Amino acid sequence: VEISEQEKMWSLYEGYKEELKKLTQEDWVSFRGSLHTLEDLMISWSEKMRNEIKAQGEATPMIVKIQKEIEKTQEVIPYLKYVRGEHLSSNHWVELYRLIGLPRTTDIAKMRVSELLNMSDKIIAN
Repeated sequence: VEISEQEKMWSLYEGYKEELKKLTQEDWVSFRGSLHTLEDLMISWSEKMRNEIKAQGEATPMIVKIQKEIEKTQEVIPYLKYVRGEHLSSNHWVELYRLIGLPRTTDIAKMRVSELLNMSDKIIAN
């Protein structure tokens, strides 16, 4: 029984990561106008986690891990709205890259959503 429970929890985590990866592999320029889809995904998974807690009777370590990732993503979303960049000059982008620790040579046209999410702590701090 223990193995099947572990398998279920890892399967849940895989499902979360796969759905998140689908969105975050998009380039930022194309995605930035659809930030609501990331919000919707986080809301959906947050609800799934609440339902899992009800079904399990407790928050398993994997549920807690997923919830923390969801919370971190939800925390950075409002800040990403200011990183949309439609009106930012190349100098503004260079300054943003400096603040969040991306190389100056980062090409905005090639930047992925995942790169920004990986820098969420620095985005929030700055």
